[in-house]
Amino acid sequence: MSARDENVTNLAQMVLADVTFDAPATDIPFTTTLSPDSFFLCAHLPSTFNDYLIANGHPTVTDKLYRIGSGVPLEEGEIPRSPSKEYLQNLVDRFGPYGLSSDASVNPKSKSIRIKDVVWSTRFRNHAAIADMPFIRLGSTGSSQPGEPEGGVIVLVGDAAHIHSPAGGQGMNLGLRDAVFLGEALTKHIHATATKSLSEADVLLRDFAATRHARALEVIGLTKRLLSIMGSKPGEWMYWWLPISAATARNWLLWVGGVLPFVQQKIAWELSGLGRR
Repeated sequence: MSARDENVTNLAQMVLADVTFDAPATDIPFTTTLSPDSFFLCAHLPSTFNDYLIANGHPTVTDKLYRIGSGVPLEEGEIPRSPSKEYLQNLVDRFGPYGLSSDASVNPKSKSIRIKDVVWSTRFRNHAAIADMPFIRLGSTGSSQPGEPEGGVIVLVGDAAHIHSPAGGQGMNLGLRDAVFLGEALTKHIHATATKSLSEADVLLRDFAATRHARALEVIGLTKRLLSIMGSKPGEWMYWWLPISAATARNWLLWVGGVLPFVQQKIAWELSGLGRR
């Protein structure tokens, strides 16, 4: 991702954390908020996640766990390596819904809700990259050699071949599709080596790598568009000749997506990845 791509969005750097709240026994619903400066989400984790933590040596957590995420404007500097409870609370109060605010004067419930414990927290920067050579046949000396190949094969799939922002939940699905089609390509390659030279059989793997490379570029393009839309900064015009801010256009787009079924279907189709298997 170019320097401009990283800086045009309020989601260039983000925080993720698993926390508990000192809230009432009632569940805090899944919540997302878009503000002029950031994006915030809060989702209830299943109770089985508590069991997972205990099984992996974490102290017993009896309270309900929530996954929170928030963008942090670049102007505020680098995010701490492991954001503290105070740092996370500040993000919740500034970018989260009023119903999670620790300020009772703005909370609709007229009482403050605070983060009780931080089980895990991290930071990350949104960026994209893709391997230039997802397939290579090594020579006997460890580098590619002209003529009949002699060495092993390296095929990159999943995160080893491409990385991008988590926008739209595309990463895992793309990696799974890589693995599924790799199995098919390897099966064809094994059968081909029975009647063809390795050079001829390798065409199958090269075609596979080229196809997956193209699909990864499509997904990277999609995640960049999603990131650009969700992290639109206030005051930035769509075009010099169109005096509408990118944030306003984003809000209109989200409203349209919420009321028109065919737009919802289009979004679901794009995010499913079925159109770019």
